[in-house]
Amino acid sequence: MEAKPRISIALCTYNGEKFLKGQLDSYLQQLLPPCEVVACDDASSDSTRVILEEFSHRAPFPVRIFHNEKNLGLIKNFSKAASLCTGDYIAFSDQDDIWLPDKLDACYRMMKKAEQEHGDDTPLLVHSDLRLIDSHNNIIAPSYLKVIGVKHVQKEPLKSILVRNFVLGCTSLCNKILIRESLPFPEIIMNHDGWVAMIAASRGKILFIPEAKVLYRHHDSNVTAWAKPFSYTEYLKALMTGRLSPDRDVRMQIWLLHQAEELERRLAALSDNVPTYLKRYIHALRKGGIMNTLNIILSGIRAPGFIPTLLFIYRIARGRHIQYIKQM
Repeated sequence: MEAKPRISIALCTYNGEKFLKGQLDSYLQQLLPPCEVVACDDASSDSTRVILEEFSHRAPFPVRIFHNEKNLGLIKNFSKAASLCTGDYIAFSDQDDIWLPDKLDACYRMMKKAEQEHGDDTPLLVHSDLRLIDSHNNIIAPSYLKVIGVKHVQKEPLKSILVRNFVLGCTSLCNKILIRESLPFPEIIMNHDGWVAMIAASRGKILFIPEAKVLYRHHDSNVTAWAKPFSYTEYLKALMTGRLSPDRDVRMQIWLLHQAEELERRLAALSDNVPTYLKRYIHALRKGGIMNTLNIILSGIRAPGFIPTLLFIYRIARGRHIQYIKQM
């Protein structure tokens, strides 16, 4: 008889009283229940702690609550939560979404197939699509990935993730070795899900469930950078009319550079070969220019879609961010 899978839920909260109960209740509806919930509250000032404590008394599985004395921020808090999980698999959770009942079960089934094919010592990540909902749980869009214009990349996914991540942490299930190789999460990265996805793409495999398994809430208080749908049409209009803030592009390029450099260091520390295209990508971001941009395009690194790729080329070739890098 197969042993019951030990799945930990790594939940991070911060002033989440408005929607937290709905997220917690969805854990109780899982066809495959978790072995524990590890909740790290990031110094909330509302009733979030009370809601977590109340849930810990009614949940049929252990709920381990950790209160940060001071605000750590999203990345450090998720790094802490992941490090405290004891399960063989870890599912990241935001505080304001709703998991569909087969979320953990579907992810685990795909994970087991991948382990049988690639071995359980291979870093593995399973993720899915999401449905976009509003503050009242009304469906806004059946596929959030389509709304933001990205899709799962099966072949050489790192070449896409370096430019724009297509894995959302709240849909992900990771095995223990992936988490071990990803921790600690570097503070300078854009987000924890993109970092774990880059490690999985570099060292193991990323699997995709095309059906939505999470109701992803869109509201004004979202703390992730993925909260609002992004329109490349509107972006191009803003670019052509001069309404686009240069600070946004500069910050984005610097973030991308820091992530890539952190990945290079982590892969070297794990005694792994650093891909040549990753080194070229870092060089292009540091130096800019047409030739450097052409080199990484020829390496296969590109954004998802034609317009995003053009913008990607334009940003690097122009190199507006380079003067800020030199000052660091």
